[in-house]
Amino acid sequence: MLGARRVETTEATRYLQLFDCGHILRVEEMDAWMVRQLGSDVELIRCPRCSITITFSYRYGNRIKRTLRNIDKVKTEILKLGNKTANDASGLVRRLRHT
Repeated sequence: MLGARRVETTEATRYLQLFDCGHILRVEEMDAWMVRQLGSDVELIRCPRCSITITFSYRYGNRIKRTLRNIDKVKTEILKLGNKTANDASGLVRRLRHT
């Protein structure tokens, strides 16, 4: 009987290049970075090496698009609040003038 030989297969390390800054990172390193960044859906995703905002990635495109949509929603809400505040302030000024 031949001894059982354990055959180890090695998977090639995969890399990706970020279009925005040109950095080349291991996929597993970038995946781990993205998992750590999941806590904020309204903060732009940044390169872990240089902090340049990542605006395009085939691998993370859905996450980037979702974050950009969430940021747009927040901007819209802020604009609405700003308009409401301005209207309320105008109303108060008018009432003060008439008293």
